[in-house]
Amino acid sequence: MNLLSADIEKRYPGGATIRAALDRPTDQFTVTILFGPSGCGKTTLLRCLAGLERPERGSIRYADETWLDASAGVFVPPQRRGIGFLFQDYALFPHMNVAANIAHGLHHSSRSERHRRVAEMLDMLQLAGMERRYPHQLSGGEQQRVALARAIVRRPRLLLLDEPLSALDAPTREQLRRELRRLLSAFAIPCFVVTHDRLEALALGDHLMVLDRGTVRQSGPLGEVFSRPVDAHVAQMVGIETILPARIVRVEKGLATLAIGDGSMQLVAVAPSVPDGDVLVCIRGDDVAIHTGADSGGSARNHLPARVSSIDYEGALVRVTLDCGFRLVATITRQASEELALRVGKEVIARIKATAIHLIIRSITRPAGADGLSSVDQRPGTLSPSSLASSKSRSGDT
Repeated sequence: MNLLSADIEKRYPGGATIRAALDRPTDQFTVTILFGPSGCGKTTLLRCLAGLERPERGSIRYADETWLDASAGVFVPPQRRGIGFLFQDYALFPHMNVAANIAHGLHHSSRSERHRRVAEMLDMLQLAGMERRYPHQLSGGEQQRVALARAIVRRPRLLLLDEPLSALDAPTREQLRRELRRLLSAFAIPCFVVTHDRLEALALGDHLMVLDRGTVRQSGPLGEVFSRPVDAHVAQMVGIETILPARIVRVEKGLATLAIGDGSMQLVAVAPSVPDGDVLVCIRGDDVAIHTGADSGGSARNHLPARVSSIDYEGALVRVTLDCGFRLVATITRQASEELALRVGKEVIARIKATAIHLIIRSITRPAGADGLSSVDQRPGTLSPSSLASSKSRSGDT
């Protein structure tokens, strides 16, 4: 297997230091998401891979080529790396029409070859008939497709996209998430995509690298990272709504009984690799089913009497905060909310499967405040992951 391998350190005088290491395949199509909050180092890492930034330490290798070896003074410039780069603001030339923008990187090709490739891009990206338009005459989505066409018309071996949907309005962004993944799959070029948007990461990615404060906190298959974060901070970053301190009181037949708070509330989860001690309980909102008291059956291990504390509408979804003796967040569809006739103060039953609860082992005591959750460090436990492919509507058994 051919790999893109990097182990770099980029330092900014008086500012942040970015440290990152990665190994990703180059002979198969994958989309690697560089994920994290603004200022965490995502774009810097992308620009280092492109050759637009030069790290002070480390190396970058693509298959058998060395793009960077800081100790040996080796640095291959961007134009010799064979990459396509889609900038956050698209960086289209305002004085050039669509066809000229797309053809800009083909100046070494013959005229007939340029025409052929531009026509191919116009057709594939549904831009036919717009050849003579200028960037200011295009919608945001059309500008994005032109910029993508310009990045791939040279047939790069690696495609780098920096926040490719952030310049679009919300409705257009939602529509283009699906379209962009389809296009990337059609071109079958290994990709790196920078984003801080969880929905964008889920729609586009195969592999997730979570960055924070200049370092990689976790890297792995996208579903695994989203469902099995290694620590509380990553759990917050990937959007797990409920994170609770707990302790394991017993383990039987592979299931751990957990005491929440003073022990008056208990949960059952798949037992972690270290079957005793303190843990953090992580529960995704879409793994919580809400039922009325008259409908409390089902296969879920955890049936929790609860009261609705708040209801927040978020587009097609509803975020319901429950008081179960602890704060629990459920994410359901508007239809499910209406069918349940939810209102603040209503008594309901929250159901959670044992396999949907991820446990993080807590170990080293430290001062509170680093993640706002607890006074301990965490190290990863092992647990059967919950499915990210499940429906957002959880009005049935989980």
